[in-house]
Amino acid sequence: MQLTMALAQVCELQKQYGKTAANLETLVEGFMWLLDGTPMDKVLDAMKTYMLSHNDIPTPSDLLKIINPPEEPLSKAVFIALCQAKERGEYLTPTERKYMRDYENQEITKTGKKHE
Repeated sequence: MQLTMALAQVCELQKQYGKTAANLETLVEGFMWLLDGTPMDKVLDAMKTYMLSHNDIPTPSDLLKIINPPEEPLSKAVFIALCQAKERGEYLTPTERKYMRDYENQEITKTGKKHE
């Protein structure tokens, strides 16, 4: 019920006039299916966050990106600096060595190749 009311308000606020009851019902069913298992308070908070900076209706994917933001990619500059420190014979902490491995895995994942 909360989701139905929220989506109806979004349609009105985001200038999506003309949505019929059938359109709204389909919209709600789709959101419920795709956001199944996501706490409603998080969905509603994400919807509010989205609406504050957009003028369209959020998709379930938009809301999930707010609820579970993707991790920031690791920095190539940091990786290069660590490689240079290693080449100079400097001691790398376990955290720094893990960063290097994680960065390499991140880049390998981009190419679709497996790390050997």
